[in-house]
Amino acid sequence: MKKILLSISMLFSIVFINAQSVTSMSTQDFTYSTGSKEAIKVIFEDVNAKKLSDALSTYFKKNYKAKVSAVRKTDGEFEVEEFKATDIQQKPTSALVRITELEGNAIMYIHYKSDGYVVSEKNTPALYPSYKKMTQSIANDAIALSYTDVIELKNKELADQQKVLTGFVKTEEKNSADVVKMESEIKTAEGEISRLETSLTQQKTLVIEKAKLVDEKKTEMATLDVNSLEKEIKTVQGDNKKADKEIEKINADIAKKNAEIAQLQSEIKVLESEIETVNSRKESNGEKIGELQTKISTHNEDALKEQLKLLEKDSKDAVSEEKNITKAIEKERASIEKNKVKIKEAQLEIETSKASQETKNAEIAKTKENIKVLESKVSKLK
Repeated sequence: MKKILLSISMLFSIVFINAQSVTSMSTQDFTYSTGSKEAIKVIFEDVNAKKLSDALSTYFKKNYKAKVSAVRKTDGEFEVEEFKATDIQQKPTSALVRITELEGNAIMYIHYKSDGYVVSEKNTPALYPSYKKMTQSIANDAIALSYTDVIELKNKELADQQKVLTGFVKTEEKNSADVVKMESEIKTAEGEISRLETSLTQQKTLVIEKAKLVDEKKTEMATLDVNSLEKEIKTVQGDNKKADKEIEKINADIAKKNAEIAQLQSEIKVLESEIETVNSRKESNGEKIGELQTKISTHNEDALKEQLKLLEKDSKDAVSEEKNITKAIEKERASIEKNKVKIKEAQLEIETSKASQETKNAEIAKTKENIKVLESKVSKLK
């Protein structure tokens, strides 16, 4: 559609540029405010009465320093005061001019009088061609004046076209920059997806491991009879109650020390050493008690339940983290798809902008060509 409008615009520009002209020049009688007189009739095309009037005044003032005055109470009628057209003859000349307009096209009737004689092909055959040439010069000035206005209009039009073209270029640059930015964002997102997929794989492995630990702990709890072990301990304690109390106290100290920071571990080692000393006093029962106590401390039901809770929590956390990573990947992929759509839109806009630039450049070139044609015509008219 833009190209069709451009073509129509160029067509009208060409017609407008080539139209300003004189379509005919002839001799006929014309009725002025002072009566009928023999006159040279000039019919113009695309030159209005205003431009012709301006050209008439300028021509006589510039070439003969003669004043052109409007005739009172008669629209479009002018008197040219006496002047010497020394390029034609030495005797003074005066002129009476009537300018009318029909559908935007001016018509000029000019009556010359010199030394009391009407200048005409019949009365002054020797001078008539020169006065006709003078009339043609007036017409040329009027056409040139019209061309000057067209040139100004075309120059303004050219400036506007250059602004539009600049806008197209800026739009293309912006879209290109947006494409680069979005491609960079896609590259970053793809890197993030790669990282997240690696993390997801690791997390899935961790989930499996945590679930396995939970199952193992449940199996262990199901097969272990803690009560029977405690009853067996009571049967073998006997006269070692005192030693048991010392062991319980030392174990309590160990548990307390284990909750403290790392630097207290040295004290735990001392207490463990005391346990070994006490155990050695327990003779044969001490070895059995130590074995059973190890099982109790390892398979205490409350401790197992607590461990199970921790493992189940770890397992849930791992599953939750897996879901979070999956969501993050989906989010990044959605962002990539969104940016790809934006890139396609920007690339389409760039293509449209380039097409508009080509069209506008063609229009500018045509406008410049039209201006050169006008300037050439003006130059020829001078």
